[in-house]
Amino acid sequence: MILGVIAVFALGAGAYRFKALDARGSIAGVCMALAIFFGGGWRWLGLLLIFFGLATFFTKFRRDYKKTLGGVQEQETIRGVRNAVANGSVAAAAAIAEGLIGGNIFGAVFLGALATSTADTLATEIGLLSREKPRLIISLGTTVPPGTSGGITVVGTLVGISSAILISIIAVIINAASIIPAKMLLAGSIGGIAGVISDSFYGASLQGRYKCGACGTVSESRRHHDAKGVPVQGIGWIENNTVNFLSTLTGAVVAVIVLLTV
Repeated sequence: MILGVIAVFALGAGAYRFKALDARGSIAGVCMALAIFFGGGWRWLGLLLIFFGLATFFTKFRRDYKKTLGGVQEQETIRGVRNAVANGSVAAAAAIAEGLIGGNIFGAVFLGALATSTADTLATEIGLLSREKPRLIISLGTTVPPGTSGGITVVGTLVGISSAILISIIAVIINAASIIPAKMLLAGSIGGIAGVISDSFYGASLQGRYKCGACGTVSESRRHHDAKGVPVQGIGWIENNTVNFLSTLTGAVVAVIVLLTV
């Protein structure tokens, strides 16, 4: 237990030191990681560490080049508390329920949520490096600037699918939950794939977009050129972190459905 707590705090310190998370984001990450460790044990914490390592590496990978892309969305390399909670709260809640109640259903929730977060992060970060022009998932004939929510590429899609399967295979290898291995693999893989696809659908159809009052540019930022944007699409209060939360929840629900029906 002491080693687990030390590992979690080392993770939080490392996230802050290497600027993967800001101070508040690191604190939120530590709290969720502690919940995952005490609720799910070393195996669940190990999966979280793998996700964090992959996400941090590929977020930083060729970041300078990504910033040169004309349409890349305004993202900070250092993620904050909202991003940390959006990506980790469903998994943390599953771990708390596992610790208090038990039952393999919460293992499926955790795996589906984590597979979604892994798939979405890697699909986004590696997809940005694709030479292919992204296409809007709800209108594949429409091309959009790199980084646009709801924009997909063949490379990004394949990476997302592969990432969901990879994290599920690792879960089976380390016996992360008391679930039949074949069911665990299917639940995590299908849940993660459904989650990453839903993330694109939510981003394209629900996420708010605003027209800059100064230059007329349409973006996901409420303020542009220090001017308040005018809502032109989607639901105003739904932004990227909200979409991330909804997609991890979708991945978790689909994983449970697969577990109960296969």
